[in-house]
Amino acid sequence: MKNKDEKEDEKEDTEKPKDYNEKGTREREKAILKENKRRKKFNKNSNEDEERRRREKKRKLKLQAEEKEIKIKKNLKNKKETKTRKQENEVFVKNYTTKKDET
Repeated sequence: MKNKDEKEDEKEDTEKPKDYNEKGTREREKAILKENKRRKKFNKNSNEDEERRRREKKRKLKLQAEEKEIKIKKNLKNKKETKTRKQENEVFVKNYTTKKDET
């Protein structure tokens, strides 16, 4: 009896590698590989997302800077225009008052 049992045990050892004798090891390995693949893909996507966010942030900052510059230029232009209008008005008033005095 012992010889039969020993022979059967030897057969089992030779048929399957030791790693696969346990139940579920093959499935575990597949699951691990699948998870690693998913993580790799996720990391790649997250890196691309970060790059895209950085680019968008830079673009927004550039646009904001340009808008500020435009506003500043507009304000300066408006200030100059109001100054010249005030000066013109003053000249007009002076001329008008002097003409009135002459008549």
